[in-house]
Parts: sequence; structure tokens; C-alpha cells
Amino acid sequence: MDPPYRASQAQSAALVDSLDLHAGDTIADVGTGVGHLLPFILKDIGSKGTVFAEDIYPEFIAKTNVRIAADGWRNVHSVLGTERDPKLPKNRLDGAILLDTYHHLDYPVAMMQGLWRALKSGGRLFVVDYYRYRPNPAAPPDAVLNHIRLDRDEVVKEVEAEGFHLTKQFDHMPFMYVLVFEKIGTPAGTH
Repeated sequence: MDPPYRASQAQSAALVDSLDLHAGDTIADVGTGVGHLLPFILKDIGSKGTVFAEDIYPEFIAKTNVRIAADGWRNVHSVLGTERDPKLPKNRLDGAILLDTYHHLDYPVAMMQGLWRALKSGGRLFVVDYYRYRPNPAAPPDAVLNHIRLDRDEVVKEVEAEGFHLTKQFDHMPFMYVLVFEKIGTPAGTH
């Protein structure tokens, strides 16, 4: 899941730099997988920042833990979440990044509510995912349509219904978008 060419092919450093993270931030990498984004996040938030590397698969958390130990990262903490709850600490995050993760969520409303609880007031949620109707060099159009549940504008509506406000959107690559939301209001399920 993390071949040596992935960072350059996916433009990972440029992606994280475009999120405008700050030194000392507390960030969650939601759906961290094997921790591909961790070094790029750490470069931007520095040694005084904290990262929660969250995933729902124990085998990914185990691989992330090996990486954390091997690289000596004292400010990275792995979190085993569930399909409905990221299990992140409440009101602690400055930001949460979902890279190639949103379309995998089976319970997006519950997950957005969990992330809303974990973010500080004004905290930012970053959804980076694939367009459903744009050509993707890694997959044929039928495969993309069958794999990607919603396109960008539908994702915006779904996330905004849970107490977030879209503040910025841009393309990372021609086939990937970045949505930046801010925590506001209350999640719909809590009214």
C-alpha cells in the first residue's frame, strides 16, 4: 500500500502543504492505512504537534505502529476506530484529514458526527477523494463509478448536513478534489 513511488506519483508533499497545517497542530489522519501521510503531516506540524493515526483495520494499525517505532515518532499515536466511530479524543483536533477514505465510509453520517465531536471549535475537516465522473489513470470509468459512491458536490451536501461549513475547494490532481470544511453548529443527528 505504500510503494516507494507513491509519494511522488500522488504528490503527497504538495497535497499536505496545500492544507495549510500549522506548527503545533493536532491532526488526525483518518483511514491512515499504513501511515503514508504521516511524515508529510509531521513536517508541517513539527515536533510540538500531535498526530492521531486512525484506522478501522487492526492489521493497518499494527503496520503503522511498526512505522511509528522504527521512525521514533513520539508525537504520533495510533487509534483503532470502528466503522461508526473514529474513537478520537473529544474537542482535541485542529484538523482531520481523510485521504482516499470518504468513499470507503459505510456509515458516513456516524463518522462525520464522531469527527465533529473530535474537532475543536473552528477545527477543519479535509476530504481528499476521487471525482466520480472524471477520467482516472488508475482505473477504467466503470470501475470508478462502481467504487466511488458520491461525486464532490454530493459529498459537500452530506458533510455540511453534519455541522460543517465548506470554506474552500480545489483540485489536487485532475481526478482528485480537496474539500476544506470548518466545524460549526451541531451535527444533524444531535438536534
